[in-house]
Amino acid sequence: MGRVMAVYDVDPFYADRFADTVNQREKLPFTVMAFTTLERLKTYAKEHAVDLLLISSAVPKEEVEAIGAARVVTLADGDTGAGRVGVSQHLQVPVQQ
Repeated sequence: MGRVMAVYDVDPFYADRFADTVNQREKLPFTVMAFTTLERLKTYAKEHAVDLLLISSAVPKEEVEAIGAARVVTLADGDTGAGRVGVSQHLQVPVQQ
């Protein structure tokens, strides 16, 4: 499958929409997978490498670290907390038709 970007947010529609949009791009070095529950993400990560994890800031740091992703970016509306890299969930993404 190649490199994997996993996306988990407390809003399952956000993760699905994000994955669909990003997977439509042809020149990305990742396959993007959306997870609608934290348990499914944990189960997947036990058996597969996660190269990049985009995850809700609502998930405790200990649980994020336990997933074992190579890189983590926190999805946030505001402050992500000390030592956490974050990106706003409300970035405008151009839609190609």
